[in-house]
Amino acid sequence: MNVHAQSNALMLKKTDGTDQSVAFTKLKKITFSGANLVLNYQTDPNESVSLASIRKMIFGTYTAVDQITIDNKDLFIYPNPSTDFIHVKTGIIAKSKIAIYSLSGILVMSVTLSPSDDKIDVRGLQTGMYILKLENQAFKFTKL
Repeated sequence: MNVHAQSNALMLKKTDGTDQSVAFTKLKKITFSGANLVLNYQTDPNESVSLASIRKMIFGTYTAVDQITIDNKDLFIYPNPSTDFIHVKTGIIAKSKIAIYSLSGILVMSVTLSPSDDKIDVRGLQTGMYILKLENQAFKFTKL
């Protein structure tokens, strides 16, 4: 799993529910033309985005996860989203070391679960999305 974090970017939250991230390093400049936002790229052709299609523009950092794969079909995390606790069913008989990372790649929690105790207290985590890592597998979950 490759996690890219803390890169300065423009995030466009669109009215159709989609998001578009543009790294500032790819932009030459940002301008407005009539009812459009114009993204002038360093190497690519300019892109024009209708202002009516943009719900929110965020100038700051973004985080992206290239790929999350789960090879073990016995890994289940529930409830997802969660407010207080998540249960992790691994199908592994031995103790399991679990690491939870924020989407910015920071380790926020590390726990060891036994097969008889699959519950993780997430009440101390801030609202947001997290990556739970178990051995070479990763799973995304949301804390409300």
